Amino acid sequence: MLFAGASAIDPLDPAYAELAKAGGRVLQLGAPMHPGSMLWLGSLHEAAVVGVASCAGFGRNSSLDLLLPFVFAYGRADAGDLLRLGHGGLIEAGAGRRFPPYS
Repeated sequence: MLFAGASAIDPLDPAYAELAKAGGRVLQLGAPMHPGSMLWLGSLHEAAVVGVASCAGFGRNSSLDLLLPFVFAYGRADAGDLLRLGHGGLIEAGAGRRFPPYS
């Protein structure tokens, strides 16, 4: 499940309340990389829940691009997966070798 326009720093973001109401939980607020540091990760039953700030749609490479392969390949991701992806900090334009080509 993907929330666009979600805020990792706003505790009153309605996505958090709705996730809890549905029986889910937040696993990680924020990502240790930029762009995309406002990403948050949660779970709902066996499904991954990812919230991204609206700016994630404007950058070419972001934390969402690094996290989605885990979700698609394994059907889930946890806070440890997200934290391990952040070892480099800044996602540079030259990081294209880690991403599929954009057309």
